Amino acid sequence: MNFAERLKSLSESEALEKSDRRQAIQSVGVSIEILKALADGAGAMTLKEISEKVDMAPAKVQRYLASFVKVGMVERVANEVYAFGP
Repeated sequence: MNFAERLKSLSESEALEKSDRRQAIQSVGVSIEILKALADGAGAMTLKEISEKVDMAPAKVQRYLASFVKVGMVERVANEVYAFGP
């Protein structure tokens, strides 16, 4: 099972149970939310679509996406359009 498939299969209750077991780091949680939204989408998604799906400001989501692009997890396929990396 690849990373995107694992994110899709991660239920909200499972995520909450894990975060309840130990103190969560907020930025990791935000990262997972954004990656899960991208995994749940059908291919590439616009910044606006991702932002709406996670209910966060586009500027905040864009900063996370820029980090994901830098490490190769996400690919910027067009202006403000993102997909999982190559």
